[in-house]
Amino acid sequence: MISKIAVKITESLRKKEIIKAEDTDLYEYALYVIFSYVFFLLLALLVGFLLKIPVESLVFYIVFGILRNFAGGVHAKTERTCFVLSGAFIIAYLIIVWLITRYGINKLSILFVAVSLLCFLFIKPVDNVNKSLSAKEKKRNHVKVIVIASVFTLCFLVAYLFSLFGFSAAISAGMLLAVTLLILGKIEKICFDCKKKVV
Repeated sequence: MISKIAVKITESLRKKEIIKAEDTDLYEYALYVIFSYVFFLLLALLVGFLLKIPVESLVFYIVFGILRNFAGGVHAKTERTCFVLSGAFIIAYLIIVWLITRYGINKLSILFVAVSLLCFLFIKPVDNVNKSLSAKEKKRNHVKVIVIASVFTLCFLVAYLFSLFGFSAAISAGMLLAVTLLILGKIEKICFDCKKKVV
């Protein structure tokens, strides 16, 4: 899949001596992350076009992607599982955006933003077995998440007050998905730590 493409491109760059051999892992990871973001962005846009909310789907993915980057959260053990679950979450939350805009249940998006903001305030970014964070990194990322979530909340309020309910729904759903993965990551971390203590 995407990891194989990243490996092939990196190997090609190494053979052409464009990159150093010791930098191979770094480039493989960077390409994997870039290609993954592009893949899920295209998926979000495709679903958005099918649901006739293409701009909203872009807003949703930008909000989610930025918060996810700093908040962290659950990570699948395999690439295939990651792509299936991530794709399913993105599709499900875009359907929520469509339902809110289609049936005018705009007050639901206020609840989403309020819950998300509270969770970001009280739950620190989560590391996991795949990506460890130091206490300093967690603290720094937590401040960034709060600031970013506050900015998105302000954007949400402006969109809502100007009756741009598609945009407000997209922002709220993006925030909620990032929080959902953060909470699942917290649960995963607690379970992992419990198993370590038992063993």
